[in-house]
Amino acid sequence: MRKTIKTLLVAFVMGFLLTESVAAVPGIPHQLYGTVTINNLPAPDGTAVSAKVAEDVYTTFTSGGKFGYSPNVFFVEDPDGNRATKTIQILVNNKLVANLTFSNNGYTQLNLSTETFCGDNFCLGSETHASCSLDCPIDNAVPPSNTNTGGGGSSSRRNRQIDVCVENWQCTEWGECNILGTQKRTCSDVNNCGTTILKPLETRDCPEEQTPLTLNTNGQEEPKKGFFSWITGAVIGAGGATNTSIFILIIALIIAAVFIRAKMGKKSSSAEN
Repeated sequence: MRKTIKTLLVAFVMGFLLTESVAAVPGIPHQLYGTVTINNLPAPDGTAVSAKVAEDVYTTFTSGGKFGYSPNVFFVEDPDGNRATKTIQILVNNKLVANLTFSNNGYTQLNLSTETFCGDNFCLGSETHASCSLDCPIDNAVPPSNTNTGGGGSSSRRNRQIDVCVENWQCTEWGECNILGTQKRTCSDVNNCGTTILKPLETRDCPEEQTPLTLNTNGQEEPKKGFFSWITGAVIGAGGATNTSIFILIIALIIAAVFIRAKMGKKSSSAEN
């Protein structure tokens, strides 16, 4: 009895630990990129673009009115693997401009646009301390594109610029359709990320118009046939009409032999009775 209880306790603890370890597996992040316009003009370099999920905030900066482009790709992480379908708030210099749904392995282009005026409590666009001290208590310095914003807060993942290798797969053309009805190609990641999350398929079923072909008796291509058609075709192709007659005769003899054997079996059963 004690041994049984001990075994159950060990199994319970192991199951609990396994559940915890599975729950802690990070999910694939969601990549964001796009443009920012303020009052119909490209956002000045260094405009902050932030993605907020619950208490975590991830921030990058614009360059030429764009954000999230290589080499400064921008990701929203899923550290605990539980962010699927959660809402991401997109902010430009702390002003909420859009919402979207988190998706593992998501790849979303955002063309963000907002308007500003002196007195709206957001220091945006061409506003400076000199032109609008009410919104800009101090002038916004343009941070280097690869500098973290820091920021503190309740999360250790708050305000981070994440540099992640983005796979860029290049593939050869599909090869000829083989006898198994499949085609192959070779794909390689030109960025050498060492991951295969976005790797395309290298094997596929042949399209119907590329079904494997065989040669008929005249040396012409014809669609691949079934097993019995192949047998009869082989016999006919091997010797013309003569072999066709022989083939029919063999089939007739087999049928006759089966019929005679069945009749003999019935006679034998009657004799025994």
